[in-house]
Amino acid sequence: MLKKQLHLVSQVVREGISDVRNSLNKLRPGALEQAGLKGALQKMITEFIGLSDDLQIDLNYEVENIDFEVAKEDALFRVVQESITNSIRHGAANHIQIHFTSLMKI
Repeated sequence: MLKKQLHLVSQVVREGISDVRNSLNKLRPGALEQAGLKGALQKMITEFIGLSDDLQIDLNYEVENIDFEVAKEDALFRVVQESITNSIRHGAANHIQIHFTSLMKI
C-alpha cells in the first residue's frame, strides 16, 4: 500500500515539474529583461554554440536605435530561437547567419 502511494506521489510531482517547465517556457526570458533583445540573442547564441563543437552562429544586429514593444521583442526572440533549433535539428546546420536590419529611416 505504501509503495503504491509513493508511486502516485512521484507521478504527481513529475507532472507538476512538467507543468512548471511548460509555464516557464511561455514566460518572457530573463535575458530579455536583463539585457534587451541584442543581449538576449547573444546569450542564447553562446548557449547554442556551447552545446556543439562545430557550430558557428553569426549575429549581425543593426537595429540599435529601435525600441521594440515587449510583445514584439518576445516574438522576435522566440522566432530566432525556433529558427536556430530547426536549422540544427532538421537541417543539420553547422553555420547559421542571423541578420537584424531595419528598412525604416530613423
